[in-house]
Amino acid sequence: MRRKILSSINVPSESFKLKISTTDRKYHNTIYFELSSFIIPLCDTNDYSLDMRSLKAIIREKTGHIIDNTGFFDNNFIINFEVPEKRMNANKSTYMMAQIFLKCRNEELLNMEFKQIDSLLEEPLREMESTMENALREMNYLLFPNRQ
Repeated sequence: MRRKILSSINVPSESFKLKISTTDRKYHNTIYFELSSFIIPLCDTNDYSLDMRSLKAIIREKTGHIIDNTGFFDNNFIINFEVPEKRMNANKSTYMMAQIFLKCRNEELLNMEFKQIDSLLEEPLREMESTMENALREMNYLLFPNRQ
């Protein structure tokens, strides 16, 4: 059995903690983007789930655009989106995390060492960051990479 060695690259940001990772740095067939932040809803409502479902749909759509535009990844992907909607309250911070698992199909990317691919993948990650940040701000949420 081959031992898997995790590898990740942190990307600086003001609104999110951003990470490009793989489950195996030598054979990085699966690459994932991780975007996490503390969000603060500015409007009080009984149910924040509609906002979170809308955000997940936006993430799914943007992931499709990234796959189409880069040509690096297979069309099959997994999104793990976690936010405790039931515990959200106005003006209280809540942790939100999105992981987007992508299967690499580009031979050039597969043959590179993992630490060299950050320059190729930082732009798609920044696009996802910008899309999520704009969507959350339109929904009246504040974002902070660390708890406020």
